Amino acid sequence: MTGTILGVRAGALGDVLLGIPSWQAIRRANPSGSIVVASPSGPAQFIASSVPGPLRIIRPDTQSIADLYLGDDDRFQNGGNFVSVTDVGFDWASVTHAVVWTQASLDIADRLRARGVGCVVVAPPFPPASNRTHVADWLASTIEPVGGVLPAGWDASPWIKQSSAVASLDDQWSGAEDFVEGRCVVVHPGSGSARKCWPALSWHALIRDLVGQGYKVMVLEGEADGPAVTAITTAMSRQMVWVIRGRSLAEVARLFADASGVIANDSGIAHLAAGLGVPTVAIFGPTDPAVWRPRGPIVRVCGGTPGASWPHAGRVASEGVIWPAVDEVIAAIAETFTPA
Repeated sequence: MTGTILGVRAGALGDVLLGIPSWQAIRRANPSGSIVVASPSGPAQFIASSVPGPLRIIRPDTQSIADLYLGDDDRFQNGGNFVSVTDVGFDWASVTHAVVWTQASLDIADRLRARGVGCVVVAPPFPPASNRTHVADWLASTIEPVGGVLPAGWDASPWIKQSSAVASLDDQWSGAEDFVEGRCVVVHPGSGSARKCWPALSWHALIRDLVGQGYKVMVLEGEADGPAVTAITTAMSRQMVWVIRGRSLAEVARLFADASGVIANDSGIAHLAAGLGVPTVAIFGPTDPAVWRPRGPIVRVCGGTPGASWPHAGRVASEGVIWPAVDEVIAAIAETFTPA
């Protein structure tokens, strides 16, 4: 295939990461083709490190991409050619194929064709409510016109590669290096949606058990995780937990490499850890693991509500949510993590 393949996938960390296997499949089918992916900067670094060959990352709010959603085409027509006044660096003439995973109007397909793109895929970023196909497999099923399929067992080995943005933890952690010596686990008690957070009392009991087993526990706090982390760590001393906050995703991924494993709610962090090949225990409640579970070679999922239609429905009734018991998570950790 000659020309450029354009891909557009906005969304949260886990949403974007689950598209990486499809980009890898497209690369295998088009080993020398140029790929341009519009993606948020956080997960974009892992697309760049995990998909070999000529690849360029652009922001999803780049004017050329925003125009596809806004539909204000008239001001960019120049003799039948589309030219963006504020984003002249994007070469629509080179784009021969496009994949856009979006919930927006399918008018985007018409706008891409109007710009001269011959092969266009516009598809929802997750399966319909009645379809329990995993999101990564769903995305891969949409890219057949562009070429490439996911091989069987694609998640039996790590499929996300470390970003080169952080080579090591040297001088990054202000004393945490001493804390993580020996057996260390990373826990992520937050999530982009508070309703997907395992109750604080359960996290309390789990962490106390881990400390009793001799683990050192590092609690990861992202931008949206403050309340969840505070609820869990307020009564805990630094001898029990070390809170990691204000770190880039590249630094977090590097931290995972030195840990015995990661325990997380249904979140992008769980997908990142699992895809990197880190032993991962994921705690699910009001979402369906068949659709949203982390994929990787060493993953266990506890809990989850089969048939829950997130994000199609606002929420599952609280009495219908299936959270795991603390003992179930402890058993999963024992089966999944390898002692140092």
